[in-house]
Amino acid sequence: MGWWERVRPLSARRGDGRRVLLGGGVAFFVATALVNVSNFGFHVIVSRLLGPGSYGGLSTLLVGVLIASVPLGAVQLAATQAQARATREASIRWITLAGTGGGVLGLVALSGVSPGLEGFFHLSSPVPVVLLGVWFLLAAPSAVAMGILIGQRSFRVAALAVLAGALIRLVAGAVLGAVGLGISGAVLATDAGQLASLIVLLVPLRAQLVDPIRESVRLTWTESTLSLAALSGLAVLGGVDTLLARHLMPATSAGYYAAAATAGRIALFAPGAVTLIVFPRFVAQHQKGGVSPRVFLQALALVCALGLGAAAVLGVAPSLVVGVLFGHGFAASTGEVAILGLAGAGLGILSFLTYFHVARHSL
Repeated sequence: MGWWERVRPLSARRGDGRRVLLGGGVAFFVATALVNVSNFGFHVIVSRLLGPGSYGGLSTLLVGVLIASVPLGAVQLAATQAQARATREASIRWITLAGTGGGVLGLVALSGVSPGLEGFFHLSSPVPVVLLGVWFLLAAPSAVAMGILIGQRSFRVAALAVLAGALIRLVAGAVLGAVGLGISGAVLATDAGQLASLIVLLVPLRAQLVDPIRESVRLTWTESTLSLAALSGLAVLGGVDTLLARHLMPATSAGYYAAAATAGRIALFAPGAVTLIVFPRFVAQHQKGGVSPRVFLQALALVCALGLGAAAVLGVAPSLVVGVLFGHGFAASTGEVAILGLAGAGLGILSFLTYFHVARHSL
């Protein structure tokens, strides 16, 4: 029997599908949209400061952030599922310490391989790779905290955290780039933004961090493994092209491709907030017997509309998009934007379906 036949009868959950973006979900959706605008603003600034050659190197490292975030995203998903099962005030000390330990390991690992990655991606120094490790150190506990807050449906706090991080990153990127720190300055700005997000995330969770007597939120091996496997596939699909372009192409050509890929990801990121907002609802509904078809279809329709709408804009006006984001020096990027925008929309829909099946513990 397929999953659709196993969902709870719609009449039993009549109120579930009335609004996909419930409560603070609207605030989180708006905040995520603003963050995406800010992130592209970051690229607007640093691409002009670095030029095509160096920007290709930075884009490679930022794709490295995307791939390095795979285990973090898996932890976030599993933390959301664990919080949905636990009481609202459960202790998160253990899970946060475990996440921080993983961040330390990530920092040590990236520092150790930094000389090799410097040569592989034709960087001028291993310092940006080490700074990427610092980002991982900060992002690991952030993933835990974000997962807990989303599991509690505290979307307004999550929205504030991502907005604070985006703003700090944008300002720091402009300042550090202007003083000539190059790729290292751009990665350091990303670290600063992640630190700001972490602080905002942990403040409302401080009671759950310091009280060891409460019930503990704990990850299960099945949930963590399933999330890791699913998000690994998404990350490879979303980022391997930019990595290979940097390794195989001349620096300037790789920079042009990186710019086109970055623009194409607008169609991927546009519906991303919807996926995160409905994920805890899928988890909760699955725990109670089955996902409401109406919630699923409304969310899927919204994801398709946002992703394909963004891809359509990219296909109609690629020169305008590239000119606004990167300047006329990247005009050679326009030919690939429409294709990569459509690919980004497809990946956004695939991401939504993946999260849905993770919520159901479905292989």
